[in-house]
Amino acid sequence: MQDDHRTLEELDGENWGEPETAPTPMVARCRRLCRTPLYALNHGDVRLLISQKIGLKYLVPKALELVGEDILLEADLYPGDLLCALLRIDEGYWSQNPAERKRLVYLAGSVVKHYGKIVGDCERFVAAVPEPRNGAPGRAARKEQRSAPARPGIPPGTWRPTGRTR
Repeated sequence: MQDDHRTLEELDGENWGEPETAPTPMVARCRRLCRTPLYALNHGDVRLLISQKIGLKYLVPKALELVGEDILLEADLYPGDLLCALLRIDEGYWSQNPAERKRLVYLAGSVVKHYGKIVGDCERFVAAVPEPRNGAPGRAARKEQRSAPARPGIPPGTWRPTGRTR
């Protein structure tokens, strides 16, 4: 793509402002990314900008290409996060870009086709597990216990990290 060497600011003709004056670190990052040539954006950058509805006209085609190569591409948060960012784009964008919507429908359909059975099996399994009886903790409490590290002499599920270091 010949526009890959241009930035979103150059392509849109819009000045997004100085990163140094941004109200939050995320806004500062987005402003910096708008001044970065498209070819230099990594997968996480593309996901963030799409999630913030920035530069969709230029980034959605790139994201669709990436997701088409690896449907569950992990941009920077979790497997499939770039696909999820695409799925959360407003209908207004898709109504103006029917060919891109058609591509996303195909990609999303392939996830349903290939992974839907696994998801359904997992949902049925979790739903079938009875809640414990006799005062044993339920699913939420068991999850909480697994997330807290074990501490000698402290009952599981009661210790919480304070954030302080020794």
